[in-house]
Order: sequence, then C-alpha cells, then structure tokens
Amino acid sequence: MLSASTKVEVEMRSVLKMVAGADGDQLSGKLEDRLKARASREELLRKALVQARGTGSPAGPSCHAATLVARLGAEIESRDAANLRDLTKVVAVSGWPIVDASSGPPWYFPVVQHADRQLAEQYRILLQWRPLAATNRVSPKAYAYLYDRVMLQLRGTQLYGTQFECQGGRYLPSRIEDSDTVDNRRKELGMVPMGKYAEMLPSTC
Repeated sequence: MLSASTKVEVEMRSVLKMVAGADGDQLSGKLEDRLKARASREELLRKALVQARGTGSPAGPSCHAATLVARLGAEIESRDAANLRDLTKVVAVSGWPIVDASSGPPWYFPVVQHADRQLAEQYRILLQWRPLAATNRVSPKAYAYLYDRVMLQLRGTQLYGTQFECQGGRYLPSRIEDSDTVDNRRKELGMVPMGKYAEMLPSTC
C-alpha cells in the first residue's frame, strides 16, 4: 500500500504530465504564442487543485489531500509568476496586444488575473489598462474584474461585484463599495446585473 507522501508524488507527476502533454506542439515559437498555450494548459492544474480541495471528510481534508493541495498551490503560484514576467516582456516590446473588446476577455487576461501574489505589478497593469479600457483597446469587463481583484486586496472592497467568496456553503459577493448602484456601473461596461450574474455561479461551494 502506498504511503500518503508517495500518493502525492504519483498524483503530482500525473497532473504535471497532463499539463506538459496538452498543446505540446505549442511549446516552441514566439513568446506570445507560448503564453497563450500555457494559459490553456495550466487550467488543468487549477481544476486539479479544486478537486483536491474537495477531497476528505466533512471535518476537513485528509493529510494526503492537504499535502496535495499545498503542492499544487505552490506549483501554480510559481507558474503564475513566471507567466507574468514573460507577459511584461511582450508588453515592453510591443505594448498591450490590441484585441476585439466585444469578443470577451483577451487571451492575456488570465495571466494578469492569476498573479495575485504580484500585487504591485497587478496594480501597475491596472493603471495602464484604465485609459485603454475607456477606448475599448482593452476589454472594459476585463478591466472591471482586475479592478475588483486588486482593490479587494488593497482596500477590502470591490466596485463592480465581480468577486465572490464562499460563505456558509454558498457563493456570496465580496464586500461592494456603493452596493446600491453596482448594477448601474455594471451596465455601463456591458455587464449583466448582479442577480443574473449570481445565478451563473454554482449553487453550493
């Protein structure tokens, strides 16, 4: 019978093998193309982390699950930091890639969004995006998501109601500044009302 530590190593190798194998042909080429491929592949890591967090008894995760969660979390954090460093290299050379804001979040949005450990860099990017979002050179919705994510860390409040947290088994919005007018702000950016947005989330957490 495998020990808990051995099980963790086996599962980590399995997950990393899947990540390395997905879109393998895109691991070469331009840095921008590699970043796009990474963002897609690394969703497998995040899904594995969500699954590992749901493992265990009602009293809490097993020792094996807790160790796997810690290992996956560290791997994701390391990759997120590397992706953001490479993205800043792309931007330094050619500026923020121009995308069709009406087609949804740009390909580089997950790279910025997931870099929560690099708050200062996220804030610097937020300031760069502000005038670009005003002219649709960056998706206004992507700007709203990043604004809320950054400001929750800096001030403990969000403005557009994009960020939710698990409370009592349900997803509820994190604290919203001027919550009475949040739907007005969302409408200005082409976002659905809070009530409809909440319906899109899982019923339990």
